Amino acid sequence: MALIFLITGLLLYTTVIIRRQHVASHLLLLLLNLSVASTMANLGASTTALPSAILSLGSGLFRSLASSFIPLIVFTLNATMQRQNIRSPWLRIILFPTIWTIAWMTLSRNSPVGRLGLWTPLLGDGAYTWTRPYVGLAGVDFVTGAWAILAAELAGSWIQGSTEETVHGEASGSYLSNGNGDGHRHAHFLEGEEPRISYDEEHAAHPHTTATPSLPSPHPTLFVLLVALTLPSFFISPIPLPPHSPHTTPVGVSCILPMHRSTESTSSVFDQYLTETKQFASRARIHLWPEGAIHFDGVPARKIAMDKVRETAETLEIWIGASFDEPDPFAGKGSNGREGVRRNGMALMGPKGEVFEYFKRILVPIAESYSHQPSPLLPPLATISIPIPHLPRKKKKNPEHRPVTLTTSICLDFSQPLPILPGHPSLILAPARTWHPTIGHAMAQLAQARADEIGAAILWCDGGSGGVSGVYGAGRGDGLEVAQTGNGGTWITTIGVPFNEGSGEEETAKTMYGRMGDIGSFVVLMGLVGLGLAYEMGMMWWSGRRSVSGASGQADSNATWSKWMARSTGRLGGGVRLAIGYVTRRGAVAREEQTRPAVPAPQQTNLIDMGD
Repeated sequence: MALIFLITGLLLYTTVIIRRQHVASHLLLLLLNLSVASTMANLGASTTALPSAILSLGSGLFRSLASSFIPLIVFTLNATMQRQNIRSPWLRIILFPTIWTIAWMTLSRNSPVGRLGLWTPLLGDGAYTWTRPYVGLAGVDFVTGAWAILAAELAGSWIQGSTEETVHGEASGSYLSNGNGDGHRHAHFLEGEEPRISYDEEHAAHPHTTATPSLPSPHPTLFVLLVALTLPSFFISPIPLPPHSPHTTPVGVSCILPMHRSTESTSSVFDQYLTETKQFASRARIHLWPEGAIHFDGVPARKIAMDKVRETAETLEIWIGASFDEPDPFAGKGSNGREGVRRNGMALMGPKGEVFEYFKRILVPIAESYSHQPSPLLPPLATISIPIPHLPRKKKKNPEHRPVTLTTSICLDFSQPLPILPGHPSLILAPARTWHPTIGHAMAQLAQARADEIGAAILWCDGGSGGVSGVYGAGRGDGLEVAQTGNGGTWITTIGVPFNEGSGEEETAKTMYGRMGDIGSFVVLMGLVGLGLAYEMGMMWWSGRRSVSGASGQADSNATWSKWMARSTGRLGGGVRLAIGYVTRRGAVAREEQTRPAVPAPQQTNLIDMGD
C-alpha cells in the first residue's frame, strides 16, 4: 500500500513538472531524493555488505540510483505520452501500468541482482499471489501500477476540483492526460511551454468533421477488473498439503546448521556438518547444507570430503546436498582467462551415488563477481525414489517408493526467474548465505515467489548470521512451514509433495509461467490492452450504426469509424496530426500577415487565453 501511495504522488508530481521550464533539474533533484531515501532505508544492510563500510555505502547508493532511475524514466515517459491527447480512454489509463510492468520485466532480466531492491512488492500482495503461476511477478507489477494510476486520477481530479465531462461526445476528465484538468484541451502556456492545438480549435477549424461517438470512462472498468482479480484468493487455501495422505508423498527435509561451527580448519568444519547430518538421518530423507558450508583449497581435499559424504548417504540411505566453495579447475583455460578464481557449488549425494552437481550462476556484485566464476549451465533436474510408510489406500498393495523430482539453485540465483526446465520439479533445494536480516528476508520472499511461479516447494537453507530459513511455495501463501532467523540450529520438517496414482512419475503439471516464462506474461499483458481497445471499437461501431439509418447512413457510419481509428492511432504516436495542423495554420497566419497593412505590435504577455 505504501508503494502505491508513493507511485501515486510521483505520477502527480511528474505530470506537473513535465510542463515547466528546467524540467531536467527538477527530475535530477527528484532522482537524488529518491536515491538518498532508499539508501537510508537500507542503511543497516548497505554498510555491512562489504568489508569496508565506505565501499558498502557507496555501492548501496549506486544501486539506489540505478533502481530509482528506471521508475523516473517511466514516470517521465508516461507524462510525455499522456500529453499527446490519446483519444482512446482505455489506452490512456492502461498506458502507465503497461509501461511500468514491461520496464521491471526488462530490468529484472538484465540487473546483476535481479529483482532484489526493485519496486516490486513481495509482501502485502496476498490477494494477487495466485497470479504468480500464470504471469509471475509481472502480475503484481501491473496491479500496483493500475491501482496507482486510479489513485492518481482520483487525487488529481479532487485537487483540480473537476468532475468527469464529455467534450464533443468523447469521455474526458483525465487529470493526467488533460493539460489543466478541466475536461477541455485548450492550448496554454506554462512557463514557456509551446502552444498546442486543442480539440476545440481543431473542430472549429473543420466544422463539418464528424464527431467522435461517445466512449465510456475506463476508470470503473479498471476498478472492477482489479477487484475481480482478488476473488480467486478467497477460494485458494494457503494451507500446505498434508504430508500423509493417498495423494501426497511425505518428504522429510532438514537444514543442517551446527550451533557451534569451528573455524580452525576446513576438516573440522566439514566433520561438524557431517556429524550433524548423521544425527538427523533417521528423521529426514533430504538434508541440505547452507551455501559455502565447506571451503576447499584444492581437488584432493574436495575428493576426500565428497567420498565421505557419498559413503554416508549410501550407508544411511539418505540424500545430502553438500554445499561448498572451491578453486575453479578451469580457471585460465579456454574462454575463462582469469586465474585463481573460485566457484560456488552444491553436490547432491544419494543412496546410489552422486545425483547431480550444480554451480552458482548469479554472483553478488563486488563481493563475489571478482573472486568467483559464474556457471553458464542451467539448473539440473533429477527424479529420486523416496521410501514411504504404508498409507491407507483403496488398493491392497502399497508401493514402497514414490518419485520426487528435484532441482536446485543457489541464493542470488533466485533474484531472477528460474530458466524454463524440461520437466516440473516438486522440490527446489536452495542453499543460501545472507549477511543481514533485511537481505535475508527479501531473498526468502524472492525464493518463495520463484517457487510459486513454477508450482513447487522450496527448501531454503540460509546459513548467514541474519538469514531466514524455511519451506516456501507450493500454495503456502505467506504462511511458512518453518521460519527461523539466524543460526538457531538444525531444523527438520515433513512436507507433502503431490502424488498422482498410476502416473509412475511426478504428477503436478507445469504452470503456465513454468512453460512460457516472461513471454507468456507479455502476451497476457498485450491481450489485456487489446481487449480494452476491441471493446471500445465495438462501442464505436455500435454507436455509429445506431446514429445513422439507410445506405447513406451506413456510409457515414463507416466514415466515422475510419476517422476515429485514424485519429486515435495518429495521436498515440505523438500527436503527429495536431502538429501538422499547427504548422499548417501558423504558415497560413504568416502569409495572411504579410498581405495585411502594418499595425503596431501588441504588448507581449506570459499567458495566452484561447477561450471557448
